[in-house]
Amino acid sequence: MTTRVLPAQTVDSVAVGYARVSSLGQADNGFSLEAQQEKIRLQCKLLDLPLRKTYVDQGSGGTLNRPALQQLLADAQRKALTHVVILKLDRITRSVQDLGKLIDLFKKHRIKLISIIEGINADTASGEMVMNILASVAQWERKSAGERTAQVLRFKKAHLDVYCRVPPFGFKADGKKLVPVPAEMAVVKQIRDRRTAGQSLREIAAILNSQGVLTRHGKAWAAESVRIVTANTVYDKVLSA
Repeated sequence: MTTRVLPAQTVDSVAVGYARVSSLGQADNGFSLEAQQEKIRLQCKLLDLPLRKTYVDQGSGGTLNRPALQQLLADAQRKALTHVVILKLDRITRSVQDLGKLIDLFKKHRIKLISIIEGINADTASGEMVMNILASVAQWERKSAGERTAQVLRFKKAHLDVYCRVPPFGFKADGKKLVPVPAEMAVVKQIRDRRTAGQSLREIAAILNSQGVLTRHGKAWAAESVRIVTANTVYDKVLSA
């Protein structure tokens, strides 16, 4: 669907709608695109909000990468609207994290979000409170996901499980396990011993390069590649054995 770009302007009150179904011709939860657009129109009429247009997408609610939604967000940043009206929150996104991002963007540009079915109207104190709660939940979910990922990574490294596409220097992959490569592990030990002795990352890199040792990617050593070896806990179990 071709979406017309709204002109940048200072507005008193301009509403836009957003409607989505997963696939063309589908009625999600009983609501077709036409039904969503009609309810958005009626809601704007009830609230005495001038409805400029309704953006329409067909696609998954698990991503924000949808043409009409991206155009809506671009127009939002151009300050071409003041309200976004949707039938239900899951029409704009099914992701708590993405909802948090949208709420942050709307708040930044002073745009009010109205969800008809949930009864959320950010023009009201209670509606703004709900938006803040949802944003906080989204932030918590992002942090929790990061913590869970970090815990899984620590577990895999401690048990020498394969955790990345290219095994780190000092290891090779054998099925789902990391197996030490003796010659490379000797280099890892040298790096750590030299670092413990007080040599700088740059000094260690220069020594390795003078020895003709290459990184896992076949390149010369640099301070950053040395730092990665010193910081990676995957070596701890092998070197302490």
